[in-house]
Amino acid sequence: IVADLEIPGASTITARIERPDVLMSDNVASIAIDEARVLRVLLVCATGDAEADGQWPILDVIREIPRTTVRTISGSAWNDLASTADSSSLFADLVILAGVEPGWARSRRLNVPIMTFGVLPVESLVTLGPLVPGRLIAWDRDHPLTRHLALDSVVFSGAGALESALGGSVVPIAWSEDGVAIACADDGAGRWLSVAFDASESNWPLQPSWPLF
Repeated sequence: IVADLEIPGASTITARIERPDVLMSDNVASIAIDEARVLRVLLVCATGDAEADGQWPILDVIREIPRTTVRTISGSAWNDLASTADSSSLFADLVILAGVEPGWARSRRLNVPIMTFGVLPVESLVTLGPLVPGRLIAWDRDHPLTRHLALDSVVFSGAGALESALGGSVVPIAWSEDGVAIACADDGAGRWLSVAFDASESNWPLQPSWPLF
């Protein structure tokens, strides 16, 4: 039996089989569901104004996600957080760096996932060759982030390829003609997802796969 339920908050769901039975205790089962907490996203862009910085594709998608709040800060404000004692002081569950260098985040592990667009997230990634236009030609159809996406129509400008300089810590999940275009990493600098190109310099925000990603 499959049922779609709309549960506004924390609840307990009980299922019961209403029929005579020798052992009635196994005819009922319950599950407790906690209230879904709000996802806090910290969007870092050049001036802190996502619209003016051309990062509206990222901002618009975040705003459409239920139970999600987004806070934007500038690149300089992000660098000022170098004195932050721990990840909890970021007041975020996800950090998105849109065209802003990770800076100090490379030097210590953050217990917050970080997504980057158009910048290198960790020292184990290097840019190969000049920044050139390109398109995505292949992606990992088994990876949780890309297995339900169609990316062959995504074209972009101003991007280099990503390559792992340290081997196992970086997992490529999408490729352009020039090399790795999207990669994941989990190393001494924390958990990262890196897109080699800026979303605003591509047609990806116009593709159905963008909000799914």
